[in-house]
Amino acid sequence: MHDAQDVFERARAEVDLVSFIEDVVGRTGKKQGRGMAYNYCPLPGCGEGTASSNRFSVRGPKWHCFACGNRGDVSDYAAHHWGKSPFDAAKELLGEGDGERIVVAKPDPSRQLTAQAEQQAIHDAVGRVCQAIRERGLRNERACVRYLTDVRKLPLVVVNEAVDRDILRFLPSDTNLAASWLKEHVGEQLLREAELWKPGKKVPGIVFRPLVALMPRDTSAEFRIIREPKGDEKKALHYGPKKYPWWWQGTRPTTVVTVEGWIDMLSLVAMGSPACILALPGTGTWVQKFDQWFLPLHEKLNAKVISLFDPDVAGIKCGAELAKRLLAAGIPNEIERPPIDGDLNDTLKDFWLPQHQAAA
Repeated sequence: MHDAQDVFERARAEVDLVSFIEDVVGRTGKKQGRGMAYNYCPLPGCGEGTASSNRFSVRGPKWHCFACGNRGDVSDYAAHHWGKSPFDAAKELLGEGDGERIVVAKPDPSRQLTAQAEQQAIHDAVGRVCQAIRERGLRNERACVRYLTDVRKLPLVVVNEAVDRDILRFLPSDTNLAASWLKEHVGEQLLREAELWKPGKKVPGIVFRPLVALMPRDTSAEFRIIREPKGDEKKALHYGPKKYPWWWQGTRPTTVVTVEGWIDMLSLVAMGSPACILALPGTGTWVQKFDQWFLPLHEKLNAKVISLFDPDVAGIKCGAELAKRLLAAGIPNEIERPPIDGDLNDTLKDFWLPQHQAAA
Protein backbone atom coordinates (compact mmCIF):
# COMPACT_ATOMS: atom_id res chain seq x y z
CA MET A 1 0.00 0.00 0.00
CA HIS A 2 2.80 2.41 0.84
CA ASP A 3 4.61 1.48 -2.41
CA ALA A 4 1.47 2.27 -4.39
CA GLN A 5 1.11 5.60 -2.63
CA ASP A 6 4.72 6.43 -3.50
CA VAL A 7 4.01 5.71 -7.17
CA PHE A 8 0.97 8.01 -7.15
CA GLU A 9 2.87 10.80 -5.42
CA ARG A 10 5.77 10.56 -7.88
CA ALA A 11 3.37 10.63 -10.82
CA ARG A 12 1.75 13.80 -9.49
CA ALA A 13 5.18 15.36 -8.97
CA GLU A 14 6.57 14.34 -12.37
CA VAL A 15 3.64 14.70 -14.78
CA ASP A 16 1.69 17.90 -15.33
CA LEU A 17 -2.04 17.17 -15.64
CA VAL A 18 -2.80 19.97 -18.13
CA SER A 19 0.14 18.94 -20.32
CA PHE A 20 -1.06 15.32 -20.33
CA ILE A 21 -4.59 16.35 -21.32
CA GLU A 22 -3.43 18.67 -24.09
CA ASP A 23 -0.24 17.02 -25.36
CA VAL A 24 -1.10 13.33 -24.97
CA VAL A 25 -4.88 13.20 -25.10
CA GLY A 26 -5.10 16.08 -27.56
CA ARG A 27 -7.80 18.12 -25.86
CA THR A 28 -7.66 21.91 -25.84
CA GLY A 29 -8.98 23.84 -22.89
CA LYS A 30 -9.46 27.44 -21.92
CA LYS A 31 -8.39 29.47 -18.92
CA GLN A 32 -10.91 29.65 -16.12
CA GLY A 33 -9.74 31.69 -13.17
CA ARG A 34 -6.41 30.16 -12.15
CA GLY A 35 -7.34 26.80 -13.62
CA MET A 36 -8.40 25.29 -16.94
CA ALA A 37 -11.79 24.19 -18.27
CA TYR A 38 -12.50 21.50 -20.87
CA ASN A 39 -15.60 20.15 -22.56
CA TYR A 40 -14.37 16.54 -22.39
CA CYS A 41 -14.33 13.96 -19.60
CA PRO A 42 -12.33 10.71 -20.04
CA LEU A 43 -14.87 8.56 -18.22
CA PRO A 44 -16.88 6.17 -20.39
CA GLY A 45 -20.47 7.33 -20.55
CA CYS A 46 -19.59 10.96 -19.89
CA GLY A 47 -17.32 11.98 -22.74
CA GLU A 48 -17.69 15.19 -24.72
CA GLY A 49 -20.05 18.07 -24.12
CA THR A 50 -20.93 21.00 -26.33
CA ALA A 51 -18.15 23.21 -27.67
CA SER A 52 -18.96 25.93 -25.11
CA SER A 53 -19.22 23.53 -22.18
CA ASN A 54 -16.98 24.00 -19.14
CA ARG A 55 -18.01 20.67 -17.64
CA PHE A 56 -14.47 19.53 -16.80
CA SER A 57 -12.29 21.63 -14.50
CA VAL A 58 -8.57 21.34 -13.73
CA ARG A 59 -6.93 23.12 -10.82
CA GLY A 60 -3.32 22.28 -10.17
CA PRO A 61 -2.92 18.50 -9.80
CA LYS A 62 -6.67 17.79 -9.50
CA TRP A 63 -9.55 17.51 -11.94
CA HIS A 64 -13.30 17.46 -11.39
CA CYS A 65 -16.10 16.71 -13.87
CA PHE A 66 -19.28 18.59 -13.04
CA ALA A 67 -21.28 16.40 -15.43
CA CYS A 68 -20.63 12.99 -13.85
CA GLY A 69 -19.27 14.13 -10.48
CA ASN A 70 -16.00 12.18 -10.69
CA ARG A 71 -12.66 13.69 -9.74
CA GLY A 72 -9.03 12.68 -9.37
CA ASP A 73 -5.44 13.41 -10.36
CA VAL A 74 -3.27 12.67 -13.39
CA SER A 75 -3.09 8.93 -12.60
CA ASP A 76 -6.87 8.69 -12.44
CA TYR A 77 -7.24 10.63 -15.70
CA ALA A 78 -4.68 8.44 -17.47
CA ALA A 79 -6.37 5.33 -16.09
CA HIS A 80 -9.69 6.30 -17.66
CA HIS A 81 -8.00 7.38 -20.90
CA TRP A 82 -6.00 4.15 -21.28
CA GLY A 83 -8.48 1.76 -19.70
CA LYS A 84 -6.05 0.71 -16.96
CA SER A 85 -6.04 0.73 -13.18
CA PRO A 86 -4.81 3.99 -11.59
CA PHE A 87 -1.72 2.16 -10.29
CA ASP A 88 -0.80 0.77 -13.71
CA ALA A 89 -1.46 4.15 -15.30
CA ALA A 90 0.81 5.87 -12.76
CA LYS A 91 3.61 3.42 -13.52
CA GLU A 92 3.10 4.01 -17.24
CA LEU A 93 3.38 7.77 -16.71
CA LEU A 94 6.68 7.22 -14.89
CA GLY A 95 8.03 4.84 -17.52
CA GLU A 96 7.84 1.90 -15.12
CA GLY A 97 5.06 0.07 -16.95
CA ASP A 98 5.02 -2.08 -20.05
CA GLY A 99 5.41 0.74 -22.54
CA GLU A 100 7.81 3.63 -23.01
CA ARG A 101 7.63 6.58 -20.70
CA ILE A 102 5.27 9.33 -21.80
CA VAL A 103 7.24 12.57 -22.13
CA VAL A 104 5.14 15.27 -20.47
CA ALA A 105 6.11 18.54 -18.85
CA LYS A 106 6.62 18.61 -15.10
CA PRO A 107 4.11 20.53 -12.95
CA ASP A 108 4.78 24.21 -12.37
CA PRO A 109 5.45 24.52 -8.59
CA SER A 110 3.95 28.01 -8.40
CA ARG A 111 0.77 26.80 -10.06
CA GLN A 112 0.66 23.83 -7.68
CA LEU A 113 0.93 26.09 -4.63
CA THR A 114 -1.76 28.41 -5.98
CA ALA A 115 -4.04 25.45 -6.64
CA GLN A 116 -3.47 24.12 -3.13
CA ALA A 117 -4.38 27.50 -1.66
CA GLU A 118 -7.52 27.62 -3.80
CA GLN A 119 -8.49 24.10 -2.75
CA GLN A 120 -8.02 25.01 0.90
CA ALA A 121 -10.23 28.07 0.39
CA ILE A 122 -12.93 25.80 -1.07
CA HIS A 123 -12.61 23.42 1.89
CA ASP A 124 -12.87 26.34 4.31
CA ALA A 125 -16.01 27.55 2.53
CA VAL A 126 -17.53 24.03 2.67
CA GLY A 127 -16.82 24.03 6.40
CA ARG A 128 -18.71 27.30 6.84
CA VAL A 129 -21.64 25.85 4.86
CA CYS A 130 -21.65 22.78 7.13
CA GLN A 131 -21.58 24.99 10.20
CA ALA A 132 -24.53 27.02 8.91
CA ILE A 133 -26.53 23.87 8.18
CA ARG A 134 -25.70 22.39 11.59
CA GLU A 135 -26.72 25.58 13.37
CA ARG A 136 -29.75 26.52 11.28
CA GLY A 137 -30.68 23.38 9.34
CA LEU A 138 -34.03 21.68 9.87
CA ARG A 139 -34.10 19.16 12.71
CA ASN A 140 -37.37 17.63 11.55
CA GLU A 141 -38.50 17.46 7.91
CA ARG A 142 -41.47 15.21 7.23
CA ALA A 143 -40.39 13.67 3.90
CA CYS A 144 -36.79 13.09 5.07
CA VAL A 145 -37.86 11.53 8.36
CA ARG A 146 -40.45 9.38 6.57
CA TYR A 147 -37.74 8.11 4.21
CA LEU A 148 -35.54 7.13 7.15
CA THR A 149 -38.31 5.49 9.17
CA ASP A 150 -40.50 3.97 6.42
CA VAL A 151 -37.93 3.08 3.74
CA ARG A 152 -34.77 2.57 5.79
CA LYS A 153 -36.76 1.27 8.80
CA LEU A 154 -34.75 3.27 11.31
CA PRO A 155 -36.65 3.88 14.56
CA LEU A 156 -37.69 7.48 15.07
CA VAL A 157 -35.85 7.53 18.40
CA VAL A 158 -32.58 6.69 16.61
CA VAL A 159 -33.19 9.36 13.96
CA ASN A 160 -33.90 11.96 16.64
CA GLU A 161 -30.79 10.92 18.57
CA ALA A 162 -28.70 11.34 15.40
CA VAL A 163 -30.12 14.85 15.05
CA ASP A 164 -29.36 15.63 18.71
CA ARG A 165 -25.79 14.39 18.19
CA ASP A 166 -25.35 16.78 15.22
CA ILE A 167 -24.99 13.92 12.76
CA LEU A 168 -28.18 14.61 10.79
CA ARG A 169 -29.83 17.76 9.50
CA PHE A 170 -32.41 18.28 6.76
CA LEU A 171 -33.08 20.74 3.98
CA PRO A 172 -36.66 21.31 2.79
CA SER A 173 -37.62 18.37 0.55
CA ASP A 174 -39.30 20.75 -1.91
CA THR A 175 -36.51 21.93 -4.22
CA ASN A 176 -37.85 25.48 -4.56
CA LEU A 177 -38.16 25.82 -0.80
CA ALA A 178 -34.69 24.32 -0.37
CA ALA A 179 -33.20 26.88 -2.77
CA SER A 180 -34.89 29.73 -0.91
CA TRP A 181 -33.81 28.33 2.45
CA LEU A 182 -30.17 28.02 1.35
CA LYS A 183 -30.13 31.58 -0.03
CA GLU A 184 -31.55 32.94 3.23
CA HIS A 185 -29.67 30.86 5.79
CA VAL A 186 -26.37 30.06 4.03
CA GLY A 187 -26.04 32.68 1.32
CA GLU A 188 -25.43 32.47 -2.42
CA GLN A 189 -21.89 33.85 -2.22
CA LEU A 190 -20.74 31.24 0.30
CA LEU A 191 -22.39 28.42 -1.67
CA ARG A 192 -20.51 29.55 -4.78
CA GLU A 193 -17.23 29.85 -2.86
CA ALA A 194 -17.75 26.27 -1.67
CA GLU A 195 -18.50 25.19 -5.27
CA LEU A 196 -21.88 23.86 -4.17
CA TRP A 197 -23.51 26.30 -6.58
CA LYS A 198 -21.95 25.73 -9.98
CA PRO A 199 -21.47 28.46 -12.61
CA GLY A 200 -24.43 28.70 -14.97
CA LYS A 201 -26.78 26.77 -12.67
CA LYS A 202 -30.01 28.36 -11.41
CA VAL A 203 -29.88 26.57 -8.06
CA PRO A 204 -27.25 24.67 -6.05
CA GLY A 205 -27.28 20.94 -6.76
CA ILE A 206 -27.77 20.05 -3.11
CA VAL A 207 -31.41 21.20 -3.25
CA PHE A 208 -32.14 17.79 -4.81
CA ARG A 209 -30.49 16.00 -1.86
CA PRO A 210 -32.17 17.21 1.34
CA LEU A 211 -30.83 14.52 3.68
CA VAL A 212 -27.59 15.90 5.18
CA ALA A 213 -25.12 13.78 7.16
CA LEU A 214 -22.58 16.10 8.79
CA MET A 215 -19.02 14.99 9.42
CA PRO A 216 -17.33 15.87 12.74
CA ARG A 217 -16.02 19.40 13.30
CA ASP A 218 -17.97 20.86 10.35
CA THR A 219 -15.36 19.64 7.86
CA SER A 220 -17.63 18.13 5.22
CA ALA A 221 -21.03 16.60 4.61
CA GLU A 222 -22.87 14.01 2.57
CA PHE A 223 -26.05 15.11 0.78
CA ARG A 224 -28.42 12.25 -0.11
CA ILE A 225 -31.60 11.83 -2.14
CA ILE A 226 -34.70 10.45 -0.41
CA ARG A 227 -35.91 8.19 -3.24
CA GLU A 228 -34.52 5.52 -5.49
CA PRO A 229 -31.89 6.87 -7.92
CA LYS A 230 -32.75 7.14 -11.59
CA GLY A 231 -30.36 5.60 -14.11
CA ASP A 232 -26.76 6.48 -13.27
CA GLU A 233 -27.79 9.04 -10.66
CA LYS A 234 -25.74 8.88 -7.48
CA LYS A 235 -27.58 8.38 -4.20
CA ALA A 236 -25.26 10.72 -2.36
CA LEU A 237 -22.67 13.41 -3.01
CA HIS A 238 -19.91 14.25 -0.55
CA TYR A 239 -18.49 17.76 -0.32
CA GLY A 240 -15.37 18.71 1.59
CA PRO A 241 -12.32 16.72 2.74
CA LYS A 242 -12.96 13.39 4.46
CA LYS A 243 -10.81 14.23 7.46
CA TYR A 244 -12.83 12.30 10.00
CA PRO A 245 -15.22 9.36 10.07
CA TRP A 246 -18.70 9.47 11.50
CA TRP A 247 -18.65 8.42 15.14
CA TRP A 248 -21.31 7.03 17.46
CA GLN A 249 -20.38 6.98 21.13
CA GLY A 250 -21.83 3.77 22.55
CA THR A 251 -22.08 2.48 26.11
CA ARG A 252 -19.28 -0.06 25.59
CA PRO A 253 -16.18 2.00 24.69
CA THR A 254 -13.86 -1.02 24.69
CA THR A 255 -15.54 -2.34 21.54
CA VAL A 256 -15.49 -0.32 18.30
CA VAL A 257 -17.35 -1.59 15.25
CA THR A 258 -16.22 -0.21 11.90
CA VAL A 259 -18.91 0.01 9.21
CA GLU A 260 -19.51 1.58 5.81
CA GLY A 261 -21.40 4.86 6.00
CA TRP A 262 -23.77 6.53 8.43
CA ILE A 263 -26.90 4.57 7.44
CA ASP A 264 -25.19 1.30 8.40
CA MET A 265 -24.06 3.02 11.61
CA LEU A 266 -27.61 4.00 12.56
CA SER A 267 -28.87 0.56 11.50
CA LEU A 268 -26.46 -1.05 13.95
CA VAL A 269 -27.65 1.32 16.69
CA ALA A 270 -31.24 0.39 15.82
CA MET A 271 -30.38 -3.29 16.33
CA GLY A 272 -29.30 -2.53 19.87
CA SER A 273 -25.50 -2.55 19.61
CA PRO A 274 -23.87 -1.05 22.73
CA ALA A 275 -20.52 -0.63 20.95
CA CYS A 276 -18.95 2.57 19.72
CA ILE A 277 -19.26 2.79 15.94
CA LEU A 278 -16.79 4.27 13.47
CA ALA A 279 -18.44 4.75 10.08
CA LEU A 280 -16.17 5.18 7.08
CA PRO A 281 -17.10 7.76 4.42
CA GLY A 282 -15.94 5.27 1.75
CA THR A 283 -14.14 1.94 2.03
CA GLY A 284 -10.73 3.36 1.06
CA THR A 285 -10.77 6.51 3.17
CA TRP A 286 -9.08 4.90 6.19
CA VAL A 287 -5.83 4.05 4.37
CA GLN A 288 -4.22 7.49 4.70
CA LYS A 289 -5.97 8.21 8.01
CA PHE A 290 -5.16 4.97 9.81
CA ASP A 291 -2.88 6.53 12.45
CA GLN A 292 -5.34 9.35 13.12
CA TRP A 293 -8.52 7.27 13.17
CA PHE A 294 -7.49 3.91 14.62
CA LEU A 295 -4.41 4.26 16.82
CA PRO A 296 -6.25 6.40 19.42
CA LEU A 297 -8.87 3.65 19.79
CA HIS A 298 -6.18 1.42 21.24
CA GLU A 299 -4.10 4.06 23.01
CA LYS A 300 -7.00 5.89 24.71
CA LEU A 301 -9.79 3.31 24.87
CA ASN A 302 -7.84 0.03 24.76
CA ALA A 303 -10.56 -0.98 22.33
CA LYS A 304 -11.03 -4.07 20.22
CA VAL A 305 -12.01 -3.29 16.63
CA ILE A 306 -14.65 -5.33 14.80
CA SER A 307 -14.86 -4.81 11.03
CA LEU A 308 -18.42 -5.26 9.79
CA PHE A 309 -18.47 -4.33 6.12
CA ASP A 310 -20.72 -5.23 3.21
CA PRO A 311 -20.18 -8.76 1.85
CA ASP A 312 -19.22 -7.47 -1.60
CA VAL A 313 -15.79 -7.29 -3.23
CA ALA A 314 -15.00 -3.81 -1.91
CA GLY A 315 -16.19 -4.63 1.61
CA ILE A 316 -14.33 -7.94 1.84
CA LYS A 317 -11.12 -6.36 0.54
CA CYS A 318 -11.45 -3.41 2.92
CA GLY A 319 -11.94 -5.71 5.91
CA ALA A 320 -8.93 -7.86 5.04
CA GLU A 321 -6.59 -4.89 4.49
CA LEU A 322 -7.76 -3.11 7.62
CA ALA A 323 -7.27 -6.30 9.68
CA LYS A 324 -3.64 -6.49 8.51
CA ARG A 325 -2.94 -2.89 9.53
CA LEU A 326 -4.66 -3.34 12.89
CA LEU A 327 -2.71 -6.52 13.58
CA ALA A 328 0.58 -4.81 12.68
CA ALA A 329 -0.29 -1.98 15.07
CA GLY A 330 -1.03 -4.45 17.87
CA ILE A 331 -4.74 -3.67 17.95
CA PRO A 332 -6.98 -6.69 18.65
CA ASN A 333 -9.57 -7.08 15.92
CA GLU A 334 -12.09 -9.38 14.29
CA ILE A 335 -13.86 -9.52 10.94
CA GLU A 336 -17.59 -10.19 10.98
CA ARG A 337 -20.15 -10.34 8.18
CA PRO A 338 -23.84 -9.38 8.12
CA PRO A 339 -26.03 -12.48 8.59
CA ILE A 340 -27.66 -11.97 5.17
CA ASP A 341 -26.36 -11.12 1.71
CA GLY A 342 -26.60 -7.37 2.05
CA ASP A 343 -25.47 -4.41 4.11
CA LEU A 344 -26.41 -3.65 7.71
CA ASN A 345 -29.48 -1.70 6.67
CA ASP A 346 -30.67 -4.75 4.70
CA THR A 347 -30.00 -6.80 7.82
CA LEU A 348 -32.14 -4.44 9.89
CA LYS A 349 -35.02 -4.49 7.40
CA ASP A 350 -35.00 -8.11 6.23
CA PHE A 351 -33.56 -10.08 9.17
CA TRP A 352 -33.56 -8.32 12.53
CA LEU A 353 -36.97 -6.59 12.43
CA PRO A 354 -38.90 -9.62 11.12
CA GLN A 355 -37.38 -11.81 13.85
CA HIS A 356 -38.22 -9.35 16.62
CA GLN A 357 -41.70 -8.70 15.28
CA ALA A 358 -42.35 -12.44 15.18
CA ALA A 359 -41.09 -12.83 18.74
CA ALA A 360 -43.38 -10.04 19.90
